[in-house]
This record gives sequence, C-alpha cells and structure tokens, in this order.
Amino acid sequence: MTDRVADIAARRARVQAEMRKRGLRGLVIYFGGQHYMLRMNQLMYLTDFKALGCAALLVPDEGLPSLIISPPWDSSRANEEAVGVAEIIAVAPEALAGEIAARAKQELREPFALAGSEGMTVAFSRALVAALGEEPANADTLVSSLAATRTPVELERIEKAATIADAGFQALCETARVGMWEYELAAEIEAAMHASG
Repeated sequence: MTDRVADIAARRARVQAEMRKRGLRGLVIYFGGQHYMLRMNQLMYLTDFKALGCAALLVPDEGLPSLIISPPWDSSRANEEAVGVAEIIAVAPEALAGEIAARAKQELREPFALAGSEGMTVAFSRALVAALGEEPANADTLVSSLAATRTPVELERIEKAATIADAGFQALCETARVGMWEYELAAEIEAAMHASG
C-alpha cells in the first residue's frame, strides 16, 4: 500500500495551500462524533483517525496540526492511529468548546476559520462562539472541495473495498437458497468478506 503518512502530509499541504490562498492563517475543523456517508469526515481526511466522540483539529497555515479529542479514554487509540499531528489533547466532552477556543487563540494566527459547523449542536456552537469571543468565518467547504480529487492511497482503499464487496456478493449468489435462515446467509457473506481482506 502507498505510504499513508506521506499521503496525509500531501492532503494537509493541499489544505494549507488553499487556506493561504483564501487569506486564512488557521483552520479549526470540528467533528461532531457521528459517522455517516452523507457528510465528509474532514478530521479523518487529515489524520486518518476515526474519532469516537466530538473532536477538533487545529490546522495552522504551516506545520503540523493539533488534535483535540473527547472522551479522554480514547487518547491511547488516538496516539496509535492518528497520523500527521503534532499533539493530541484529550478532554472531557463538557470542556471541549473551551479547549478548542483556548488552543485556537494560542496556536493559530488570525484570521482563522471554522469547518464542520454543520455537525455542531446549537448549544455547542454557542459555547464555542462565546469562548472565542466572536464567530469565526465559515470554511465548511474548504477541505471537502479539495477531497473531491482522490489520492493514490484513497484509490487503493476504494479498490480494496470493492474487492471485498464483490467477494461478499459472490458468496451471496452462490450460497442463498430458499428456506435458508438469514443469519446463516449473513455468516457466509461475512466469512467471504473477511477472507478477502
């Protein structure tokens, strides 16, 4: 597989170049802790880390970003899996807005913008804006517009996922029969998919 560390660095470099092009010195990327296919996980795109709870990535216009995660018990996994971050800070969920604001003021130069606001609750958004002292510019589309072009690592992952899905579908076609229990069919499909990768 292509080097994922280099791939993440290339993604970050593209985002930072776009930030500078837009006149931004920093970017706060918020992730609300919910994974689904209709909304891009911008934090995962830049760290290869799938947060279990709410999290934020503070991206300067140059250098490595800082990752703030909650809940704190997920910090050991974050330290093992997150790629291309300078520091990982774990905080309780109720302290997240204040920590994001304090670190953004400390680590990011102005002007900085916010991406991921569509994943915030109203209460969290209000708490973050109050802690920042003002509402940051909206940069919800900055990362997603760049991510529309796939990198070599992403293409390899897509090909691998398609191969695994094909194995599952082939098992379905070869195994399904009238009167078969659903759990039996699911087990056959899952076994074929696990064997495929």
